Amino acid sequence: MADSGGAPALRVRFAGVDDAGRPFSQMLFANAGMGASKDRDGLSTTAFPTNSGSGSVEALEVASPLRFVRKELRAGSGGGGRRRGGLGQDIEVHNPTRRPVQMVLLGDRERHPALGLAGGRPGATAYAVLDTGERLPLKSISQLAAGASVLISFPGGGGFGAPEDREPHLVAADELGGYVRPRTAEPEQIGDDR
Repeated sequence: MADSGGAPALRVRFAGVDDAGRPFSQMLFANAGMGASKDRDGLSTTAFPTNSGSGSVEALEVASPLRFVRKELRAGSGGGGRRRGGLGQDIEVHNPTRRPVQMVLLGDRERHPALGLAGGRPGATAYAVLDTGERLPLKSISQLAAGASVLISFPGGGGFGAPEDREPHLVAADELGGYVRPRTAEPEQIGDDR
């Protein structure tokens, strides 16, 4: 099996005080893409090798003032191959309060993607970026300002086997399902330090 994007896992802790003066602290457990194997595509947004679940964003919204603007598969994040790596996900979190929220990022795969096997390509790297465009290191403590948002992009898994050996019907299904970026789109950088 190729490398998985979630090994090691990326975790995010948010803590602060809501507008009514109540303290809160939430840990975001979300998953990346698994690596592909000789016979199967990698599973998307699946914890591996652990079994930690991500829980629902609705429950996080009930327990804190944070709002989850989007939580979706990250197209093109799985490494190409005869068997495609599983997709990571994009999660955008908004702070609607009048106070800053502390944000602790603890993760890897920022510069070192999940590697492919037997000619498979690496998955996309992870990153976090504020709505101002500022990129945050994945091992950092920072503030999410009042009214600000952060996009956390979880990495994809590595592919298995040469991408040109992928069956045409699977290539078409990937494109139709939105698992890969459109051919006209600019490719996402892999392994950079954006």
